Amino acid sequence: MKKIIYQFCLNNHMNHFDMLNRISYLIDSYKTEIMPISEVMHKIDIFKDKDEMIFLDIIPFFLEPRILVFSFDDYQTEREMEKEITQKVLEFVENIVDPELTLVIKIEHNIPLTNEI
Repeated sequence: MKKIIYQFCLNNHMNHFDMLNRISYLIDSYKTEIMPISEVMHKIDIFKDKDEMIFLDIIPFFLEPRILVFSFDDYQTEREMEKEITQKVLEFVENIVDPELTLVIKIEHNIPLTNEI
């Protein structure tokens, strides 16, 4: 199984609402854009020797990341995942006390290996 990880770092956004908006856009486009493109990406061997690829935000080296991982496979609907992510982001923002700590949300998209691809 190959994996694409979409990574969102709170410090790379104007605020947590901006981050949640980008995450929401990704989740909304999952079935129409992300799932179909994964087959194409696999066919052109974009993974090469890697089992996973990370897209989007870089975590600044001077920050300590608190990483939360979510997978499309773990939820019956994308809305359930989006609701839980929103809840976790809001909890983090409400309780943050350390300016060197940042929240990182990773959303995994698993791509099963099949003979057809």
